[in-house]
Amino acid sequence: MNVIKAIMLGALLQIAVSSGLTVYLFNHASDMTQQYALLAEQNANRYTDKISRDQYNQLQIERSQEREDLHVWIDQRIDLKIHKAMEEVNQ
Repeated sequence: MNVIKAIMLGALLQIAVSSGLTVYLFNHASDMTQQYALLAEQNANRYTDKISRDQYNQLQIERSQEREDLHVWIDQRIDLKIHKAMEEVNQ
């Protein structure tokens, strides 16, 4: 009878320890998953912020170059009209 009680007690103890270990591992895995997901989200946000900033800067550079080209073109047109006007006055 004592042997049966000892076996039953051992089995119950093994079930309790296994259940506790399973719950602990599940909770630990869930916590680690949340931490890795948060880390991945932060890295993705930093990466997209950098990409967006780089694209914005590139657009600003392109617009600046376009404005500069427009100023040069306008200056050339003005110079051409002044030159033509001066030629007409001299004739």
